[in-house]
Amino acid sequence: MTHRRGVLSATACLGLFSLSGCLDSVTGGGDGSDGTEGDDQRREIVRTYDDAIVARNDATTARDEGVTAFNEESYSPAIESIESALADYESATEGFSEAADVAHELTEDTAAALCETAATETD
Repeated sequence: MTHRRGVLSATACLGLFSLSGCLDSVTGGGDGSDGTEGDDQRREIVRTYDDAIVARNDATTARDEGVTAFNEESYSPAIESIESALADYESATEGFSEAADVAHELTEDTAAALCETAATETD
């Protein structure tokens, strides 16, 4: 389980760093100076992706708390934590998918591919 967690964490970090660099170029370096609809949509990709990362991190924390509670034979709190984690993972997957859809609309293929990968890895 520890090895899987390490691999998932490394993959998530790599994806985040790759997407951050990619999306900086998608948003014109993040200066926000233009303000066109396309730029607003590009910023929406970044915001949606960031929100999905927060949801995935919250899910992982809740999952870990659930596993700890289960190991301590506190089954009711374990169930609550695991159910919360599942909901957060679902929210994260939806967020990544939404960001991918917006990226596809803008023909930002690299960003779309990274968002799709994040959705797949989270699901």
